[in-house]
Amino acid sequence: MKKVGSIFITLILILQTTTAVKASNEEVEVDLDHAPDYYSVERLEEEKEKYNKAKTYLDSKIVPFSGGSKTLNVTTRKQENDYYCGPAVAQMVIEFVSKKFITQTQLAKNMGTVRGSGTYVYRLAQELRAQTNKGYGYSHIDSRSLQTPYLSNIDANLPVVFHVMTQTLNPNYRFDSGHYVLGIGYYWYAQGGTGNTSLTYIDPWYEPGFLGRKTISFSGMERAVRANAGFYIW
Repeated sequence: MKKVGSIFITLILILQTTTAVKASNEEVEVDLDHAPDYYSVERLEEEKEKYNKAKTYLDSKIVPFSGGSKTLNVTTRKQENDYYCGPAVAQMVIEFVSKKFITQTQLAKNMGTVRGSGTYVYRLAQELRAQTNKGYGYSHIDSRSLQTPYLSNIDANLPVVFHVMTQTLNPNYRFDSGHYVLGIGYYWYAQGGTGNTSLTYIDPWYEPGFLGRKTISFSGMERAVRANAGFYIW
């Protein structure tokens, strides 16, 4: 895209969140079952460096008034039982990024996925990092706002995992519990246009009407993540 001075605006300003973000990780109350190393110095320093790189990238990204979009060509994989949403999204990420097909059963074994508690966030992040060598890690939405990591990852052809609450994501769910979905794209409207900037995600839930690609506003996904434990993996 061409840069034409003042007639362009940075993408991050278009997608500026209306949700207040707390000043530091220390102010965030987290579920340590999902993130036992959340407060480790090594993890915090790595997260900060990664976030700053993403912010620098977006601060230099120029987009035209005409708007634009990007969607990754990720193959939809249906979760094989009612607690395999974690293995299903891991399978999709690994297949897309590393061109490896690993069964959900094997991924569940690797990540310690069990009925009742499902897959912990840190175990899913560890598996993605090990299988893709792309530095996947988790962040909490109240310390790292969603847009910067999400947009930089999608532009780098890396899907983003969201840990959501089902009925906040989609009120048509017949149950309300934690669930993993996979962010694969975004769309932004031209300045002065109508409509909301949105993201595209894949839901692995196998019931008719839920499985496959869906679109939601950034603020809608933020609410769904925050309604659960507050984590996403990027």
